[in-house]
Amino acid sequence: MPKTIERAARGAAAGAVATIPMTAVMLAAKHTGSMGQLPPEKITRRALAAANQQASTPATKAAAAVAHFGFGAAAGAAFAMIADERDELPAAMAKGAGFGLALYALSPRTRSMTSSAAMASSNATGGGAPSRIARATPR
Repeated sequence: MPKTIERAARGAAAGAVATIPMTAVMLAAKHTGSMGQLPPEKITRRALAAANQQASTPATKAAAAVAHFGFGAAAGAAFAMIADERDELPAAMAKGAGFGLALYALSPRTRSMTSSAAMASSNATGGGAPSRIARATPR
């Protein structure tokens, strides 16, 4: 059992660290206008509303950050349980990144935002692959 706990803890740490570049990408997308309210903030606001709680913007942002990194850590721990321990570091990192991106892409809260970002990209670039992605993304 201790080996399982150690494996999950290493995965959780890796997931929390991997949340940093994901956060940077989301902040850059918000800064460029291709993403409105960030998914962690949107989810946190909805959770607070469902619990009939009002929170200030700073408190909501702080709760969203904690939830975002907590989700990243939980996803990392889950991935560590299903990953092949024999993988070398580069392969393990690539598989972990793929797992995280798949979770993001499959999330119901982000699917419509991803589609909107792809459509905005398509409009900015005059079509091409982003427009094919946007058309293929279910709404």
